Amino acid sequence: MKRFRIHLELNRGRHGVPLAKLAAVQQDLLKFLNSLSADLQLHVDVDQWLADRFENGSYLCDIELSEDLAAAELGQLQDTFEALLQSKATERTLRLSTTTRARFVKIWSHLDADEIALMGVYRDDAVAPELFELRQLTGLNLVGGLIDRNEYGEIQGVVHSFITGVEKPYIVIRELSTNEKVNCFFRPDQYQAMVELLKDRRAVVFVEGWLRLDPETQFVKRIQVEYFRPAPEFSLQRYQQALGSMPDYVVESIEEDSL
Repeated sequence: MKRFRIHLELNRGRHGVPLAKLAAVQQDLLKFLNSLSADLQLHVDVDQWLADRFENGSYLCDIELSEDLAAAELGQLQDTFEALLQSKATERTLRLSTTTRARFVKIWSHLDADEIALMGVYRDDAVAPELFELRQLTGLNLVGGLIDRNEYGEIQGVVHSFITGVEKPYIVIRELSTNEKVNCFFRPDQYQAMVELLKDRRAVVFVEGWLRLDPETQFVKRIQVEYFRPAPEFSLQRYQQALGSMPDYVVESIEEDSL
């Protein structure tokens, strides 16, 4: 049984570290560690993460789990954490939730553009860990506070507002499943078609394009629009006409004694 321990260095080569940055990094690091532990099904309490061995000058410290782990659990945690530090897509990292991966990226969003942080995982009885460089953008791209995974997708919602008078006009859609407002940026040749959407403010619209997500909630917050269309109106007559069109599809009845 051994403890999981990592090393963190901020502002290397500089004097001190801004307190606001330190607080933000530590808060997001704690959220990430708790989320990672949950993904790996390790029962870790928030108060079990300890920081010690602080040094002067730049900010250096070790962070460890205050309780021992079984060898298999420790190895799993070490391997997964180190793969994240190296931005490797392994079987373990791909199984992590999007929330965990987003929280890992968010830690480093607090760094200066030219700043390099160092982090490493202690292995066995090593005096010092192998350190990996971490910059403002790691693994996933964090742009303007939003995660860009280079993902294409679709939202469904109703028109909330149309923003003009700016360099890049956009339409705001209130997404049906989350009730979140999504900024939808479109091409100049799509402008007139976007205006047509305003004729029926209650109409549901399908919007497709390249997504950017909120790092915390994973909700879509912005789309670079490629294609959009109003949802077709529901027709009771067409629905009734479609009934019976699939005669081979039979729903088995539920036996009374199975209830």
